[in-house]
Amino acid sequence: MLNERLLRLRRNKKGTLMELGPALIIALIVLFAMLSLAFLFAGVATANYACQLAAREGASGGSRTNIDRLARTAIVNVVNGPFGQFASLQFTNLQVNIFEVGPGGTELGVPAPTAIDTTRTYLVRVQSPYTIGVPFWGTVNATATSECFVDNPEALAIP
Repeated sequence: MLNERLLRLRRNKKGTLMELGPALIIALIVLFAMLSLAFLFAGVATANYACQLAAREGASGGSRTNIDRLARTAIVNVVNGPFGQFASLQFTNLQVNIFEVGPGGTELGVPAPTAIDTTRTYLVRVQSPYTIGVPFWGTVNATATSECFVDNPEALAIP
């Protein structure tokens, strides 16, 4: 009985207008959710890329001051680039540390000493909390970390 009535309404084109409102609401909810997820994924991918780029640039920097300067410059360039602006990416409290790697490849967990042993290997670690501006959600906070081996450990002795 109910199905016959609905079929009659659809044949008369009166029921299609009633179905349009709920369909549009569901479509808009799905569209906004997908758009928010796109912003979130773009922000996370860009933040991880920026951290990896900063670690690579820093590791090739040579002296300790160059490592810090190059890592910070790489982060700033990515954040001010198109993907960083698309995701409203903001890094806070960027930390660039140099660690000595012990025998067997284990990290010693302490910052590299000022007296550099050129027979050892050293690691640059870039770590920073960041925020992503996601439309319809607000901001999302996370932390990105990346590591890279130092290309020229002899230059670490230079302040």
